[in-house]
Amino acid sequence: MLNDNRIEGYRIKNRLDPNYKIATTHGYRDVNVNFRSVKSPMECLSEAEWLRLGLSEHVREMQLVPIEYFRVKTEEGHKKYIRYLDIAICRRSRTRDKARTNVGREIDLPQT
Repeated sequence: MLNDNRIEGYRIKNRLDPNYKIATTHGYRDVNVNFRSVKSPMECLSEAEWLRLGLSEHVREMQLVPIEYFRVKTEEGHKKYIRYLDIAICRRSRTRDKARTNVGREIDLPQT
């Protein structure tokens, strides 16, 4: 990727770095690589058409995840993770007894 002139690096977030503050991700680890395809990677799409469609402005993300996390990363597991984050955020704020999830559903917080 680094040697491909059609790709422009945008950002790398290395959550595998030992110095990364894992408290911000509640222990989750991965590497996120954000990039743009500034030139058409497809033979069937000309450079002019690629630019006209605005595809060179789309930021893409590639996630590099340790196999141990990938094995447990399911849709149900992600829902549980979001619920955990909602509860953790709400407990820190102590301003509400319900947390609103990413999909707008309210959940009751466990009693502490």
